[in-house]
Order: sequence, then structure tokens, then C-alpha cells
Amino acid sequence: LAIGAPADLVGMAARSASEFLARPGAERVVLRAGQVLDAALPDYETLDDLSGQTAGA
Repeated sequence: LAIGAPADLVGMAARSASEFLARPGAERVVLRAGQVLDAALPDYETLDDLSGQTAGA
């Protein structure tokens, strides 16, 4: 990290990694190159090509 440099990080309301992992659906803020990413999760169908699975498999 450096002052003025873009950051990639995830911010969450947890005091420890254990608390964060205990609630995988908890809200979080994702920064990529210093910009907040869209918080909407993709539909599972859009991920099928990445996993090699198809619906109903």
C-alpha cells in the first residue's frame, strides 16, 4: 500500500476472520483499483461456463 495508490480490498463489519467466515452472506464493500464494485451477485447461470456445469447437473 502507498499513499495515493489505487487499492484492491474487501471491507466487512467483523472483528476477526472467524466472525467474517461465520456469516458468508454478510454485507461487504469491495474496492478494485480504488473504486467500489457493484454489490449485485451474478445469476448462477452466468457462472455455469466458469464451473463447467449446466443447470440440473
